[in-house]
Amino acid sequence: MFILPYEGNLWIVSENGKIIDVVDDYNVIVTLPVFVIPEDYVDFFSGTINEKFLKKIPIKVPNFIFEINFVENYMVLNNNSKVFFNEYFDFQMYFEKLKIVYKYIEPNKIYFFSNDKLVKVR
Repeated sequence: MFILPYEGNLWIVSENGKIIDVVDDYNVIVTLPVFVIPEDYVDFFSGTINEKFLKKIPIKVPNFIFEINFVENYMVLNNNSKVFFNEYFDFQMYFEKLKIVYKYIEPNKIYFFSNDKLVKVR
């Protein structure tokens, strides 16, 4: 499950891509990651996320990742740092790398993965 921001609301989405309901208890935000998805992959008439796009979404997101933005290709960590990635990003592999270096990532900084290494931009 994840949270989908859309038109000023936060929506809860199930693992199979079904949009369930609007977030009414903000404690849920602490337990579920936020995914920003291109609008082309969201069908609000049927209340679903495109199945092809669901395959891109990582199954298990570490709890130190607050948001994954698939529109602008970055992750926001709990310390408010951004980690940019490309469209061919292997989430599971890089999640493992981030687990190791997370405690060294400076708050409010910008990083990206280059040649399998995390590089600080500013």
